[in-house]
Amino acid sequence: MFENWDILLARYQKQRGGWFFCQDTGAWSRSDSQLVLAAGEKTPLLVFFHVDVSGRTVYTSLAARTTVHLDGEYKLFIRPKNLVGSGFQAVMHFAGENRSYGDPQALKGRMVTTSRRDVTKLVLGDLALRNALTQRTTEYLRVGPTPLEDGSHTIEVGVTGLDGTLTAPNSHWVTPAIQLVDTTSSSDSGWEAVLAQADRDFAAQMDGFLDFLRAARDAVTRWPVSQP
Repeated sequence: MFENWDILLARYQKQRGGWFFCQDTGAWSRSDSQLVLAAGEKTPLLVFFHVDVSGRTVYTSLAARTTVHLDGEYKLFIRPKNLVGSGFQAVMHFAGENRSYGDPQALKGRMVTTSRRDVTKLVLGDLALRNALTQRTTEYLRVGPTPLEDGSHTIEVGVTGLDGTLTAPNSHWVTPAIQLVDTTSSSDSGWEAVLAQADRDFAAQMDGFLDFLRAARDAVTRWPVSQP
């Protein structure tokens, strides 16, 4: 597990603005940081790292959220098939789950569950969202109501196993420069050059990740969901 995601997120905030939060430096043994980014007149974006534990395996996950107001309840979960078991996939197939939502390329290798297939077809008709889904193949999208029951919904994109896993070791987020940051001391020669390249790699991934969130937000709020 890489230990420097907090540092890279803090440096990203210096480039893009917003507000960065974390534990004190003495507690930086695991990724645990947040970034809040303004979104004009819309709800700000929240980015956060967190550490998940599954048995003896510890891995870093990344998520970004925002909230929107919808005129009815709506749920959507799009995730890579490797996040769900083959048994569940078979059950959904025999139950007649309709996976035809327009663009097959955008949903290649993904599972879709939703409370409103009619609305989801409209949401997935959005070009920016389809492009984001095509590009962010290892990341999920989740939409659902908040506990307030006032029409507010959380929109979340995320990636589990950010560092890679035994079955999927090649995380798009872990570039050679980011690997070097984790194994190079700040006192070593060439440290600044390594860190600068890691910043560029991380920023490219984070920009695309947040574009995914923005595209989902805009696509979901474009259509009314009050009518069945």
